[in-house]
Amino acid sequence: MGKSSLKVLFVTEKWCDADPNKGLTNNYHNLFKTFSNTFPDSEFNIIHIDEYTAAKKKHIDTFLPTLVDRVEPDVVIFSLLGKSNLNPTDSSYTHIKNKGCKTVFMWPDVFDGWGIPQIEELNQKDLSDLHVCWGSEKNVAKKYKNLIDRGLRGFPLLYVIILGAMFIVINS
Repeated sequence: MGKSSLKVLFVTEKWCDADPNKGLTNNYHNLFKTFSNTFPDSEFNIIHIDEYTAAKKKHIDTFLPTLVDRVEPDVVIFSLLGKSNLNPTDSSYTHIKNKGCKTVFMWPDVFDGWGIPQIEELNQKDLSDLHVCWGSEKNVAKKYKNLIDRGLRGFPLLYVIILGAMFIVINS
């Protein structure tokens, strides 16, 4: 792939279930390695929600806006820790959107009780540009097909990273 000026900030967990005893998250080989191999000329930074909280004894919201101001990403890609209180809150998402960054949320194993309600809430608050979902396509793909068919309005295709079987829900 050619030269890219894309600047990405990943906001993810470092450890599986935020537990250092469980080892590194799959994001290391599934996401970060794939991204760096696919877009070798892109600049990307990573902040780990769980590691930051463990090291600094502060919520990620105390640092994320400052980091966004410093690195000036084009897109921020989130992999949240389920319903954990370690996740960023609307105040960080709002800051990121106000800076003109695109936001992508990754949702493994979505279903009506997890993922879908959060997607709908982020969309209603206009805090998301793209949702990448996988793991339970048979459970929700048909029900949310109308969201999938809307297309990537104003969202460069470069930002869509293929991570295996998934579907995409667009904030319209």
